[in-house]
Amino acid sequence: MADLDDSSNEEAAVDQKPAGYGKRFWRRISAGERAKVQRILGLDPVDAIKSTMSTLEDSLNEEAAVDQKPAGYGKRALGAIIDFLIVAVIYGVPTVVFFIGLVSAGNASDKGEPATTAANMMMILGGVGGLAALVWAIWLFGYRQGVTSTTPGKRAAGTRLTRIGTGEAPGGGIGVGRILVPWLISSATAGVYVIIDYLWPLWDDHKQRVSDKLFKTQVVLDDRPATPAQFNPIG
Repeated sequence: MADLDDSSNEEAAVDQKPAGYGKRFWRRISAGERAKVQRILGLDPVDAIKSTMSTLEDSLNEEAAVDQKPAGYGKRALGAIIDFLIVAVIYGVPTVVFFIGLVSAGNASDKGEPATTAANMMMILGGVGGLAALVWAIWLFGYRQGVTSTTPGKRAAGTRLTRIGTGEAPGGGIGVGRILVPWLISSATAGVYVIIDYLWPLWDDHKQRVSDKLFKTQVVLDDRPATPAQFNPIG
């Protein structure tokens, strides 16, 4: 009987797998020391939870962005026309003042007379006004659009600018880049780029301009509740 018990114990011992040195060492060190090792190896449970939550939030944001409806070409064109008319008026005033002074100075030169003080002042005021209008346009249609998602034209058309993947305003930096880069490319291509850029949403699946694709932005229907700020004609 004793021989039989010894045989059974030997078979059980054979079936058991000895614990490795690493596991035996891991069990012996304290919980505090284990936590230090986890942090050193990048296995901190708190960091893991934060990473998981961040991934989950990103996933939810992407789903929310997908649910947004791209603005149709008609609404985009309406917003662009309104914004263009605003810029034309703002630029038109200093431009007219500058050329009136320029013509007056030219007439005086044809007569062999020096330009009048009034003509010189009109040219200076026109030039300064034009520069101020340029800075204002970059601020309103670049920086402010990037921060608020809207322009006067977009508010009137019921659309807004968003960043792909978040559905939120893209930010002032992207807004400024989105207005300056097309201007620079258009200048280098004699205006060809701006024509292609504004016609691109007609056949694009996501109704994006080429500039939107460059900066990962999209114009969507603005379904947010209306606020008094939305009716501000200059902001």
